[in-house]
Amino acid sequence: MKKILYLILFLFLTSCSVMKTIDTYQKYYPGTKQEESVKDVYSQLKEHQVDSLPLNKWLTLQARNDEGYILQKTVSAKESDQTSWKFIYTQHVLSDTSFYSIRVYVSTKDKKLQKFYGR
Repeated sequence: MKKILYLILFLFLTSCSVMKTIDTYQKYYPGTKQEESVKDVYSQLKEHQVDSLPLNKWLTLQARNDEGYILQKTVSAKESDQTSWKFIYTQHVLSDTSFYSIRVYVSTKDKKLQKFYGR
């Protein structure tokens, strides 16, 4: 009877996986490298087998402050019930300079992916 109880407890604990969000890719580009940054964001989409949309169709957010503004474009993709991806492409514009950044996040309950990305 104890063995069955331990088995049920074990199965319950293993089914309660924790969803973790992990930063898997991050890169910055000077303002003169916009074309390279766009190529890299699409290569990240392709690498993770996500259908690509034109950047102008991504969800766009804009924020301003005294020194400039940021223009952030985001697209998400659900790989499975346990895993989803988020791609963020940001243009940072300051009074004297500008640069671009790419960040890719995975949110997953998959222990193998969590281990692969080292968290």
